Amino acid sequence: MKITALMGCLDEESLIEAAVTLLFSSGISSLVITDLGSTDGSIEIIRRLQKQYEIALLKGDPCLEVIDWGIEMQKFALAEYSPDYLMYIDPDEMFFAPNHDFVHFLQGCDADVIKIPRFNAVPYVGMNIDYSSKDKLLDMFVYREKVRLSPDHPLNSSLLEHTIAPKVLFKACNALFLPGFHDVRHETLKKSITTTELAYLHLPITDFSRFERKVKNIHKNILKNPSYFKGNTGWQWQRWAKILEDGNLQSEFNSQLVEKDALEIQFKNEKIGRMRQVFQSVDS
Repeated sequence: MKITALMGCLDEESLIEAAVTLLFSSGISSLVITDLGSTDGSIEIIRRLQKQYEIALLKGDPCLEVIDWGIEMQKFALAEYSPDYLMYIDPDEMFFAPNHDFVHFLQGCDADVIKIPRFNAVPYVGMNIDYSSKDKLLDMFVYREKVRLSPDHPLNSSLLEHTIAPKVLFKACNALFLPGFHDVRHETLKKSITTTELAYLHLPITDFSRFERKVKNIHKNILKNPSYFKGNTGWQWQRWAKILEDGNLQSEFNSQLVEKDALEIQFKNEKIGRMRQVFQSVDS
């Protein structure tokens, strides 16, 4: 069974190696990465990983709509690798499968589309994580409370507490991606399930330098292509781009962080849990 993952990358040197390594250790066969103009060392890391894994590196136009270069990756993957399954993943998403055996899970699944839940990591003051360690990733705190946020969420409070949409894995075909790669449509994709055996650890916010670089990149893309985000798609990034213009990005970043003494309180109240605990409950 062959599984090909699709990934877009723009300046993710601190996370991309860990994300790629976890993917291949879980059993994927190949990976297609579209780089959108990285200047931070991401490309060099990808080229080094190509010596170890089956990775195709494509050059993408950051001003295109996200779905467009996603479709181009899908076409390339189907032609180059003839996979049985396709999945979309971002460099800031760490993928976990039962006993790191993704193929075994798929062999026992008859669904055409599998939605994989994601959990936002809790960014906290002084956070310093070794992303190359599976055990340390599984020990990270994640939000587990089901909270729905919206674009009018108050300023100076965390945007990461909300329930986030899943990512999809699907039987390989020329499917139509929906915004955010959270779902797909195709006449051959009949049965869809939300799995209880796979999970993503999502790391949207880690340190300020990465956060600032991501916001600046998105701000630049919005200026070049105002339709880069349509409606409320990516509303948090639209908001952060506006805050960048106002010169308040450091304050906004600080508002996303949890003080260390508050972590224990939130943990006792079960608002947060360690990824290991959440994944074990997901995996049960």
